[in-house]
Amino acid sequence: MTNFQIEIKNSPEQARDEWLTLEQTGIGGAYQTHHWCNAYLSALGSDRDAPCQIALFTQNRKPLALLPFQFTRSLSAQTIRFLGADKGNQNTGLWEEEFYRTLSSEDAQRALCEIAGHCKADLILLENIPQVWQQRPHPLLSPTATPSPSPIFRGELDSSFDSFFRASQSKAARKKLSRKKRALMEAGEYRLVRGATAHDVERLLNAFLVQREHRAGLTGIPNAFASEADQSFLRALLPTAQIPNGTPELVLWGLEVAGKIRATYLYLQHRETLIGYANSVAHDELLPHSPSNVLLMDVIEQACIGSRTQFLDLGLGDERYKHGWTKPVALSDQLIGVTSKGKMVEQTIRLKSSIKTKIRTSPQLWSLVRKLRAVRAKARS
Repeated sequence: MTNFQIEIKNSPEQARDEWLTLEQTGIGGAYQTHHWCNAYLSALGSDRDAPCQIALFTQNRKPLALLPFQFTRSLSAQTIRFLGADKGNQNTGLWEEEFYRTLSSEDAQRALCEIAGHCKADLILLENIPQVWQQRPHPLLSPTATPSPSPIFRGELDSSFDSFFRASQSKAARKKLSRKKRALMEAGEYRLVRGATAHDVERLLNAFLVQREHRAGLTGIPNAFASEADQSFLRALLPTAQIPNGTPELVLWGLEVAGKIRATYLYLQHRETLIGYANSVAHDELLPHSPSNVLLMDVIEQACIGSRTQFLDLGLGDERYKHGWTKPVALSDQLIGVTSKGKMVEQTIRLKSSIKTKIRTSPQLWSLVRKLRAVRAKARS
């Protein structure tokens, strides 16, 4: 289908009706919902100094697709990126289903260049797009797209946790997890806490933030939620905030042992998919019993109850605990240099991304990076 128009809106509210229509009747990911993007702009928009540009595709005033972008600077180039790309795990856009099925990659690339021209952008940088989504190659990706440094991890759940546990984990892994859970239960009162009340949400969120900051100090791994603006963004997505019905909300789970929160997990429930967003663990005497891994097992068991959740998404990044429960799903980055300046920056970004991918996919190099981070963190403390 090539007969469509593109309108550029300068705020989520200007495209609110079409946005919500596509959310309710179309297909899309959790990180491009109206509420998610609005929360990002409200909490982080001024902090990031990144004006938004909402690209709305229509035909006879009917919304066909919506791509929420922000205008940033990459090196010296004015760049279009997905809105909130630094806080999401993958980017899909929102689509009317038939339009998504029939839109060619060539038409999508022309549309992206038209959007860039309208916004006077030098470069289009769209990261972490699934190579295959909704049973077809994603049209926003062209043959020049490059592999993203990290995959996401996704799998299909079973209505029976016991059968899913046996199918997804080896006998040795099952015994190890069960042994660790028994050790935690023997350490004191064992309780799975879901952030359903304002009190529980605040308690779990505080534990999450303290544990993340402590980990950053020990390991040198950057804390993505260190600033007040980052924390305001999280609070806007939690169930105690005013969230429209049907909108994916951030759900906090915690594992309490002997009166203390030992691990937390933040999830998004988006349609039939449970999406792991971020986690934390207390570095205390119970750390050898892997409370974070045990909490993940308990949350998955809860998700298997009932028919609402059919898929599990453990997010971006190759971590050992994700294996078995889920499998890697490849993502790609689409770069298009629109101007001569943009083309020069594009080559630089491609080179940096290639180096990052090689490091991230090499166990030896990635282990070295982690060790160097920890040494640097220790030197700063």
